[in-house]
Amino acid sequence: MLLRLGFIGCTFCFPGTGMVNESMAQDLEAVRKAEPFSIKGTLSAGMWLYSANGIASRRQPFSWYLTGAPVVSIYGITFPFTLTVSEQERRFAQPFNRYGVSPYYKWLTIHAGYRNVKFSDFTLAGVNMLGGGFEINSGGERYGKLRIGAMAGRINRAVAEDTTSGDPLRFNRYPVFKRTGYAFKIGVGTSSNYIDLLLFKGRDDTTSIARPVQNTSITPADNAVAGLKIHNTLFKKLTFDADVAASVFTSSLYARPIEKDNEDFAVLRSIGGLVEINASSGLYTAARGGLSYSFGIGNVTAQYERIDQNFQSLGAFFFNNDNEQLTLSPTLSLLKSKLSVSGSYGVARDNLNGKKYATTLRTIGSANISYLVNTKLNLSANIANFGTNQSRGVGDLFNDTTAIHIVNNSYGFNAGYTDTNKQQMMSINLTTGYQDSNDQNRFTRDLTAVTSFYGYLSGMYMLLEKQTTLMVSLSYNDTKTPFQKIRTMGPVISASRSFFDKKLKASVNATYFLRQTNARADGSSLSGTASVAYSAGKHTFTIGENAFVNNSKTGLTPSFTEIRTNLLYSYTF
Repeated sequence: MLLRLGFIGCTFCFPGTGMVNESMAQDLEAVRKAEPFSIKGTLSAGMWLYSANGIASRRQPFSWYLTGAPVVSIYGITFPFTLTVSEQERRFAQPFNRYGVSPYYKWLTIHAGYRNVKFSDFTLAGVNMLGGGFEINSGGERYGKLRIGAMAGRINRAVAEDTTSGDPLRFNRYPVFKRTGYAFKIGVGTSSNYIDLLLFKGRDDTTSIARPVQNTSITPADNAVAGLKIHNTLFKKLTFDADVAASVFTSSLYARPIEKDNEDFAVLRSIGGLVEINASSGLYTAARGGLSYSFGIGNVTAQYERIDQNFQSLGAFFFNNDNEQLTLSPTLSLLKSKLSVSGSYGVARDNLNGKKYATTLRTIGSANISYLVNTKLNLSANIANFGTNQSRGVGDLFNDTTAIHIVNNSYGFNAGYTDTNKQQMMSINLTTGYQDSNDQNRFTRDLTAVTSFYGYLSGMYMLLEKQTTLMVSLSYNDTKTPFQKIRTMGPVISASRSFFDKKLKASVNATYFLRQTNARADGSSLSGTASVAYSAGKHTFTIGENAFVNNSKTGLTPSFTEIRTNLLYSYTF
């Protein structure tokens, strides 16, 4: 069975970009050095006072809360807990409902509990699974260069449809079938050169919940995916990656059976009993590939991606399917690495099966340049061009008057200056840019043209030993649409300082914005915060004040004032 599915996957091989499996793990070699048992964490008690004038109160006038976050460690494995008690909530959470470990010893890794294991982008790709498994990546240390992995468990727990609640926002109105799955990986190689064959199988249990009567679009699915993943480095300069897969997906186990003489499903029937085949079944392919060449002053990378319109895997979260894209990305480092130049250019299209009424074509281009003038001053600039247009597909629904044909341009510049020594640090940063959306369709351009200019200037001064910081910034944004012109501008000032051998820390922050609409004053907003925190060993006391004042001159938003006072005590153990 695996060979049959693997053969189908290899029939549609395209180059793909390899990804690295990442998961939390514990080195068993270090267990004997770890403490047998320890407990650390924080406990906090707080309250706030709230008042509002000009709008309805968005909080209670007085609230209190108790929180805790103890962390228990047993031979280096941590178990975090959380505790929350307030006048509105009583909640205690412990990790054993959603907890998992991946201890490893040299070339062997064991997965147990809730884990996010990833074998490849298109097979098992990090879905949260309650179960167990293992991975062997010997890398030549033992058993040659063997690479083996397996994972099995529950992906989704069953959630029955709630037909009694009238609230459409309640999550449990949307039923979920119990979903289980398993995956295998077998390959050979090291971290720099390997080839893996992969298989994932997932299926929903039709008996786990009653058949939905309100959310009829939610149906139980069945799926199997075979994949091939390659990563190869040659001569330390040329790197090749490929990640390809073929997926047999049955979107509804409730769909009608297919007739035995139906030639459209002949290939699917040849797979055997691995997936239940019916009228909702299909065979879909996906691929990503990359070829990168490094040379003395830079590198060039070419990437290709093609994902069928209905490609899915129950072992992955999301795919940008119905997409074919080719991208070329060069980078250069010149003048002893002071000058860096990079760019990319790509083309993409959808409607791969030719059944949409329109085909969307995209061009993507960008260039970046940065220059390190000296150790204190750095300059950079960037430009990007993104074009989208549509051409006729199948049928007679395509309309030139509404077809998309837009070119988006953006230009940016940044200058940063930093001067630092053992006593102080000073920095100044300027960022500015321009963006426009140019509609090439003469029937719609008067309704879609948008331009925007923005600027941001900031300065910071810090006394390192006294832990004193002063920061001042000014921002500006001017956006024009076919219907209105919106302008916002204003400063931000913040300061903080520590006293009494860093036991007392005080900070203030103020933000002021002016708003204009169609060159007329629209109002302003002022927000400010101030806080003082005192630490004495394991104890910390904090008092804070927050105020927000909104002044409206058009009546579109109300003028109002909000004030909030916070008191907090924390204990660290």
